[in-house]
Amino acid sequence: MKAAPGSGKIVIASLIIILIGGIVAASTTGWIDPKSIAAKIPVVNRFIGKTSQKKQAGNSPADVASLRKENQQLKKQVAELERELSQKLSQGTLNTSPAGATVKPEDKTKLYRDLAAYYSGMKPAAAVAILKNLDPQLVADILKVMDKEQAGQILAAMEPAQAARLIELIASSGSPAGTQ
Repeated sequence: MKAAPGSGKIVIASLIIILIGGIVAASTTGWIDPKSIAAKIPVVNRFIGKTSQKKQAGNSPADVASLRKENQQLKKQVAELERELSQKLSQGTLNTSPAGATVKPEDKTKLYRDLAAYYSGMKPAAAVAILKNLDPQLVADILKVMDKEQAGQILAAMEPAQAARLIELIASSGSPAGTQ
């Protein structure tokens, strides 16, 4: 059998299109960096060399280390603020009203619902990573107003001793602390 005229060109064009599609897909997913590969080719390097060097400057080990250090500092600040909030909520000293007015039980309930909505939007493991640093009573109050299925997923992702302590706190009071 003889191949149809021009079918070789179609096969080659198809292979080129598949190759380009594979490169685009690999680049999009981060498997390869075509610019760094192309920069190693002398002729291509003349065209993209300067822009490639600028982009690589932000990826130096010193820059990465600096960003990691800044990330750790920000995580520490978040943890400290969460501990402070937890303390104030558990002591009932959080003052969100002007002129030193005390927080009403309805406002605390709304705050717990808002926090519950926030943590419900997270994956259970991510929520646990934050909640384990908060006051257990605050966590129990948040879990009480959360959707039962989501609260169960968060409790399941916790260490058993911590989950048991929270369940005891939830069972010991019918409504969030300060809202009775």
